[in-house]
Amino acid sequence: MAKTTKIHANVRIAPKINDRFYSFEYGEERTVDENDNLEQERLDLFDTCYNEVANQINETIKNS
Repeated sequence: MAKTTKIHANVRIAPKINDRFYSFEYGEERTVDENDNLEQERLDLFDTCYNEVANQINETIKNS
């Protein structure tokens, strides 16, 4: 039986857009198999979270 590991990443960015401060945050948890490349899984998870926050910021800028 394969051992599983949970990894979690959270990204929070608080930019100033048009003289207003905003706070954007996204977190996600994944279950990975012990046979997975854990370092690569962590990097991929962080990228997913960062990109989600970047999309939120871009949408706010677009709608401002």
